[in-house]
Amino acid sequence: YDDWFLPSISELDQLYYNLKLNGFGNFNDYGFSSYWSSSEENDDDLTPVWAIDFYDGSYQLGVRDSDWFAVRAVRAF
Repeated sequence: YDDWFLPSISELDQLYYNLKLNGFGNFNDYGFSSYWSSSEENDDDLTPVWAIDFYDGSYQLGVRDSDWFAVRAVRAF
């Protein structure tokens, strides 16, 4: 399939509230519990990228080339 994409911060927020909090999606509560979004803080190459910690729903900024966060790709439907 070629319709996978990295969700925006608002789409990740919906995954957290609609799936994770209801026990669906097999989201990680330990280790890499934060997931990258495609949402950037601004347009330069060193731009922080938004992530959501699925442990508590908090928003975080991380450096784009960091391996501290996991990726949760989604499909268009």
